[in-house]
Amino acid sequence: MSDHNGKFENFEKEKGERKYEGSVDENHLPHGRGTLTFPTGERFMGKFQHGVKQGKGTYFFIDGSTLSGRYHNDSLQGPGVYTYEDGSRVEGNYVDGELHGKATEYDEDDNLIFSGSYKHNIRNGVCWIYKPDDGTLLGKVNQSGGMTGDNIGYIYPDEHTALVGHFVEGRMILGRLAQLRSVLEECVVYGKRRDAPGYHYDESTSTHISSDPLLADPYEANLVHVEESKIPCANEGLFASCDIEADTVVSFYNGVRLSRDEVDLRDWSQNSNAISLDDKTVIDVPAQFSSTLVYCASLGHKANHSCSPNAMYDAFDHPRFGFIKCIKTIKSVKQGEEITVSYDFDYKGEKKAPEWYINYELRTKTRAFEADANRESIQKENETLNECKPKRCKYDLNYELEADVDGENMQNRNGTLDGRRLKMFNRCDYNSEDTGWKCKTKSAESESCDLGTNDVRILISNFS
Repeated sequence: MSDHNGKFENFEKEKGERKYEGSVDENHLPHGRGTLTFPTGERFMGKFQHGVKQGKGTYFFIDGSTLSGRYHNDSLQGPGVYTYEDGSRVEGNYVDGELHGKATEYDEDDNLIFSGSYKHNIRNGVCWIYKPDDGTLLGKVNQSGGMTGDNIGYIYPDEHTALVGHFVEGRMILGRLAQLRSVLEECVVYGKRRDAPGYHYDESTSTHISSDPLLADPYEANLVHVEESKIPCANEGLFASCDIEADTVVSFYNGVRLSRDEVDLRDWSQNSNAISLDDKTVIDVPAQFSSTLVYCASLGHKANHSCSPNAMYDAFDHPRFGFIKCIKTIKSVKQGEEITVSYDFDYKGEKKAPEWYINYELRTKTRAFEADANRESIQKENETLNECKPKRCKYDLNYELEADVDGENMQNRNGTLDGRRLKMFNRCDYNSEDTGWKCKTKSAESESCDLGTNDVRILISNFS
């Protein structure tokens, strides 16, 4: 037992079905550090003062989540962190145990997913909801804390192109193109066009690709366009309309949604525009929609394959198409440069790849093999040249060398070694017919040395 000064000692006391372990005061009330376990199995671990939580502590809930912060008179007050069982968390200000004030939320990988305010544990005011693909929902939430209202906006990854209008629980019912201007405490300011076309949530099915197949995506239209590919026999391709930085979403891949089993049973000639969405679903742009004259709502299916691509496929939660694939750059791309990706067919496995892909891969690997062989040959030749490296000079040589354009003749600018004695240097005679160097050693005993011999390279380096 501890005295009233709070000296810690192990102590166990049951009050009803509660169990306490820690230090106590003279009345046997929790005082100092300890752990209080409740009948439900939940527990509080932290500081107590005469029986109430007071100071830093953590509440452990039965579902595995925790609430940490500084407690005052049994309630969490000020900055606190609520951590879910999966590791995601909410950081914000607490008043009497309730989240009240500015707050941020992070997923289990520590990515920011929410920024805004809470009032009595409910989201309040203007809030940001961040998606993993860099898209954002922005607006003033309703009384229930949901993204429902008439001035909610979806902000594209460029952080200014937006679709603004009526949303219900984050789903776009009708949005129009706008530009994000500023975000105030109680409202969001957009620059809107009255004649802008309307967009709505329009997820595809196995038979429906889009209710408006010729309505282009405004963000995609600013970044890429379709023209004749520079790759032989590739027909059309996807091209950058401006300079684009690495790690930028540039295009979207929408299409009808088919089961993987159905697609696997088809001939490869029917799968030229098919791409896996997940383990069960494939997105496909049917042949009748391949032309941009018939379908241009998204352009991702126009990107051609390359073994050294400048972009990659990634997942994307689109306000119009729902969960689809997008194309994201993996390196900077110049205006007019073709956007390419790796189709990554597994033609060595059970599922074969189209014949053109197999032939392309074989040609590429053959060229790579030849390039490796050429590099190996060059390396061997360099090793031969390395044998001509000069001996190390014993003295500091204060002189300058001058070479002609082809590097075959190098001579001392003053014609001498400034009175320094050169112990030894290598002389390599260049033979253009043998395309190699013939090396021999020559000593210099005189106080000066003429280096003006034609067709001779004097290699002197690493002096000390």
